[in-house]
Amino acid sequence: MHTKFAFLFAFLLSFHFLSAQNKYLTGNVITKKNDTLQGSILFKDWTSSPKYISFKNQQGAESTLDAKDVKSFTINELNLHYESHFAKINYVSLVPISDISFLYSKIDSSYFFFKVLISSSKINLYSYSDSSKNERYFIKKENDFNELVNYTFYRKSTENKVYEFKNQQYRKQLEDLCKDASQLKAAIPAYEEGHLKRYLTKYNACFLENNNIDFNSKKEYLHFRLGLNYGIDQSYSPLNLHNFGVSAMLNLKKSHHNNFVKLQFENLYLTKGTSNFQEVIVAFGRYFGGKKIQPYVSASTNLFLYQNYDLFAQQYYRELVTFYSLNAGVAYKKNIHIEFSRILTLHGKSGAPGPQLTLIIMPIFFGK
Repeated sequence: MHTKFAFLFAFLLSFHFLSAQNKYLTGNVITKKNDTLQGSILFKDWTSSPKYISFKNQQGAESTLDAKDVKSFTINELNLHYESHFAKINYVSLVPISDISFLYSKIDSSYFFFKVLISSSKINLYSYSDSSKNERYFIKKENDFNELVNYTFYRKSTENKVYEFKNQQYRKQLEDLCKDASQLKAAIPAYEEGHLKRYLTKYNACFLENNNIDFNSKKEYLHFRLGLNYGIDQSYSPLNLHNFGVSAMLNLKKSHHNNFVKLQFENLYLTKGTSNFQEVIVAFGRYFGGKKIQPYVSASTNLFLYQNYDLFAQQYYRELVTFYSLNAGVAYKKNIHIEFSRILTLHGKSGAPGPQLTLIIMPIFFGK
């Protein structure tokens, strides 16, 4: 039985590596020569902004496009628009420095793809995720493209005391960039996407007669689902062959849309005077691919409470087992899941249950 489940697990992992090569989403590319290429773009969970993209044209031919050769690209399904710009990315030292000349630990100068947050004839706002996973914001007005500077660094004195310094130059930058809108009364915003977008939208609104908003990115939301689960468990056959419970799942934002956190309760309904079990599962997992049907895997921490009912003493003997498990399954639109739970259990003492087949249906959805 374990061998069959292990084989399925290996198959799903193999399927991931095969399907990952076909994870293309419909989009278009505009080259530096102003040629428009129609096709599909390999979308990844970009934790740092890309320097190049994989593109497949309508005939199926694949190519790698460097940011220096591309003006912009769009992924239609996700309402994502990126532009290519040359920039110097300064990485501030994470350790205390004794001299300001050591402020930057690395400087990366190149063409990069910047995510467009606001595009208009007056002012544009972009975001860039650097290699340290920090979100940075850039602004373009007329032909000037600059970073909105905001960082923290630490200096060490001769007495070995450490002091924190914050460079919020972006506040002065915004004041200077937006001073031509005399009717703009909003305060300088916090260095955060939503606040910056609202401020610059108000700025753009001051020039309605001459300004058109060409693109305004949608806010990314967390997706929260609630549902029911039904399991077939043979761990203690014939006890609890069928069990029912509830599940809650949190899917992360677009750039991490295939990652999830799941909380699951098993066997909530118990028949009094019988041996049974209850289980609480906290799982972290990932879907593979970008189609309606997606395989997925997860790792979980399981709290398994086994209750043995003694008919003679007419009382329960309870044992709590904590273990870790690997799980795999297939999902349809992230709403219907068929999961093989507890394929492999780790670090659990004797008494940990075996595999279970579970159907999870999540019809209740929150998010956009």
